[in-house]
Amino acid sequence: LAMRGQRAVELVNRMRLDRAVRLLRETKRQPSRIAADLGYTSHAHFTRAFVAATGRTPEVFRAQSAS
Repeated sequence: LAMRGQRAVELVNRMRLDRAVRLLRETKRQPSRIAADLGYTSHAHFTRAFVAATGRTPEVFRAQSAS
């Protein structure tokens, strides 16, 4: 972790968000289902984390990735 410069929780969150990006791009699964599958306590919690990381909601991200 010291080599990556991240705490364990930050690394886990980054991995979850990376997986969310992939699922939003590659599947038609609903963002609420993705949130549940990745262990977020709610869709709102997932959306807040996703917006903090990308500046976009999962729905907007998916729409922009499809175009």
